[in-house]
Amino acid sequence: MKLREIIDIKAGYSIRGRIEQVKKDEGDLKLLQMKNVDSLEGIDYEGLISIKFQGKKEPDYLTKGDVLFVGRGSKFFSVCIEKALENIAAAPQFLILRTKNESVIPEYVSWYINHKRAQAYFRREAAGTAVTHVSKASLEELVIEVPSIEEQKRIVKINNLIIEEKKITQTLLLKRSQLVEQILDNKIED
Repeated sequence: MKLREIIDIKAGYSIRGRIEQVKKDEGDLKLLQMKNVDSLEGIDYEGLISIKFQGKKEPDYLTKGDVLFVGRGSKFFSVCIEKALENIAAAPQFLILRTKNESVIPEYVSWYINHKRAQAYFRREAAGTAVTHVSKASLEELVIEVPSIEEQKRIVKINNLIIEEKKITQTLLLKRSQLVEQILDNKIED
């Protein structure tokens, strides 16, 4: 089945001109930008900036279960909004995916988009020379396999464990590198 059959896709909040940060208590909303999203770490909610409304239309605020697709740059990936949010909008560089029905869970959609099959599809469909991007139309045409909800939950659970293991491994490698560097520094000083 194609992604458009089970998912609604919208662009992030359209901003005209330069983004102007204001003090947290003066802003109408918080803006989630590309710098706030990482394929391994997820979303950095603490780094969001406050801005004033721009334009006539109020943004589609992000809600729990939304999937954000990063379709620009050298790495295409998605992250799932896993907690309730208030007055947070995604920057226009994101595509926001929302499930149309209960046949699929958002976390599974995010996992599938990050899976090697979808990634191969995105590499084939990517356009642009300086900055490659995947269009909304290409994303909508992505063929997605939809197993039972129970199977989707199992896949997501296993994937979350793999992500946690990667984070722990990165931390261990960093600490080991720091330890070796300290030992070598001590040898030089002796």
